[in-house]
Amino acid sequence: MKERLTGFIDDQANALLAVSHEIHAHPELAFREVRASALLADTAERFGISIERGAYGLYTAFEGHTGAAGGPNVAVLAEYDALPGIGHACGHNLIATAALGAALALHEARDRLPGRVTFLGTPAEEKGGGKEVMVRAGAFDRVDAALMIHPAGVNLATMPCICVAEVQAIYHGKAAHASAMPHRWHADFPFLERQRAAISGWTRQFWQGSHDHRGVPDAPGRVVTLVQSPSETCLGMAYRVAPEVFAHLDHREKNGHERFAVPMRLLAEDDTSPQHDEGIVYIAPIGNHAYLGAAPLAEMASQIRHSAWPSGRNIDYLTELADALRALRADDPHIFELESAVLGN
Repeated sequence: MKERLTGFIDDQANALLAVSHEIHAHPELAFREVRASALLADTAERFGISIERGAYGLYTAFEGHTGAAGGPNVAVLAEYDALPGIGHACGHNLIATAALGAALALHEARDRLPGRVTFLGTPAEEKGGGKEVMVRAGAFDRVDAALMIHPAGVNLATMPCICVAEVQAIYHGKAAHASAMPHRWHADFPFLERQRAAISGWTRQFWQGSHDHRGVPDAPGRVVTLVQSPSETCLGMAYRVAPEVFAHLDHREKNGHERFAVPMRLLAEDDTSPQHDEGIVYIAPIGNHAYLGAAPLAEMASQIRHSAWPSGRNIDYLTELADALRALRADDPHIFELESAVLGN
């Protein structure tokens, strides 16, 4: 069996070296590994491994399988992102090619395998935690063991480290996102009080691109902005904050959002006797540098389903916003229709 596998890899040495050299010559940063991901997937498919691209909500992740279902499932992991300024100094072109070669050889011997091999493309090792996003999305739920190599000056089956101490940390508290889950989560800024509120003449639309939180520059996600619509009312949560808090909010919303002053109605729990006031909202106006605009529902749903970045998956942003709006008793057809399309309901 070993001779069969090594003989196959020797026969494909030139093709594998060409893949490694191509990835090395065109370094791509975390979550932007479009060329490397496509090259690895294309090569695997050429040898007969069926590949799912955009796997687990990440545009540059992929997954393929070979062997027999029912036995143990071993995942072979490929990394292929580079470092800023110094390219593939960490050797991810070699990691990716070694994984590709192993997957191809095992596929060639699939009739002898007692189980299944999963060829898994895992982006964003250097920054952003691509594997963590994939773990949360279930990529390793049915994996019995995962293997990867890392280039070094010597051959090592294990990597002893003298400056590492394992620590288990337990974080207490709640995650922070004021707009996504206002009824349950803490805001990521200090506030004096909060209250349900409504603004007239505006509606939510997933027309703003997200290149820094829910997507990447080459594959942006979609997030909410407000669009003028005279007959609509937008329900949400208003926060009273000290003036110095706006510096943090301006930075957080820097990807195309601007401050706008709008008339606002502060609502009591039973929605009676609203108080009228002026509020500040962050709106991404038409024509800003990240603006995507309207698109067919199915197209927006597909984009959201396949976008992610360190803040999390784009699909989670949408579904958590929809949950928050339901908790606020808000009727928002665009959000709920888009959620249904993304989830395939």
